Amino acid sequence: MTWASDSGGTGPRARPAVGTLDVPAERVVERLRPTYQVERELTPGGMSRVFLARDVALDRLVVVKVLPGHLATPSAVDRFRREILLVAGLHHPNVVGVIGAGDVDGVPYYVMPFIEGASLAERLAGRARLPVAEATAILRDVARARSPTRTSAASCTAT
Repeated sequence: MTWASDSGGTGPRARPAVGTLDVPAERVVERLRPTYQVERELTPGGMSRVFLARDVALDRLVVVKVLPGHLATPSAVDRFRREILLVAGLHHPNVVGVIGAGDVDGVPYYVMPFIEGASLAERLAGRARLPVAEATAILRDVARARSPTRTSAASCTAT
């Protein structure tokens, strides 16, 4: 994967020149115009700020996840880039894939399709425990998405 960059760095391990960047996430999403027009901020995801945006060229809703500049230490940037690569490597109908990634002034971001509906965390909130069958189905889907042989095993089936 190559990285679109306004800071001159390329590659998934490219580091900003300074120890901590103080680049606001709003500046990152502003610099993504005119490709993406941000509509609103969504609930934060882990260590990222999450924005609902419109992909102008394809007229579709997307999610832009940005590492906040105040958290952008070299180790956090590396961790966020590993997250991007991990998510980009997942291929399963129940996993939302990465459709773009890059950085603005050393602050990484990535873009995913927007999927309407509740997240797994929202589905689990307030529940004491899941029924065994539902928990097993969720774990099976996660394992299939993470399996490096998922596509090769499927292509080996007899026709």
